[in-house]
Amino acid sequence: MDRRVNVSHLKIGMYVSELDRPWIDTPFLLEGFLIETEEDLTTLIHYCEFVYINPARGIEATVYFEEKPLLKSNPYLERFLQDNKKSVDYENTVEAKEELPAAKVALENASNQVAHMLASVKDGKSLDIKEVRGVVEPILDRAVKHI
Repeated sequence: MDRRVNVSHLKIGMYVSELDRPWIDTPFLLEGFLIETEEDLTTLIHYCEFVYINPARGIEATVYFEEKPLLKSNPYLERFLQDNKKSVDYENTVEAKEELPAAKVALENASNQVAHMLASVKDGKSLDIKEVRGVVEPILDRAVKHI
């Protein structure tokens, strides 16, 4: 399990699994790495306030922050969703068993499209909202039939 650690408590031999910022905003080439040198420590201290380490893949820290939350909160998104909430009634028109093959295809397509979009973003391109909508809507359509 990943544990949150202040960069002042990092040591050579720890495995960094996540940063407190996007990897692309740092000079680290890989997402997840073993701290091997003093230079690694200095760079982490320069760019981050805290990181997440995986003690199963490296040494443990002596001091940890609270556990990593399952979902990161976004107050702007939460406020938008609360302010724009609409009540919609959906009718269950299809049995879940009948919907599974189509749902599986939608999920596989979404996974491939998301990987493609993430690669584009890493290359400096911006997200195309139509492409994002094309990924999300088929999955939502399948899920809504069973609410």
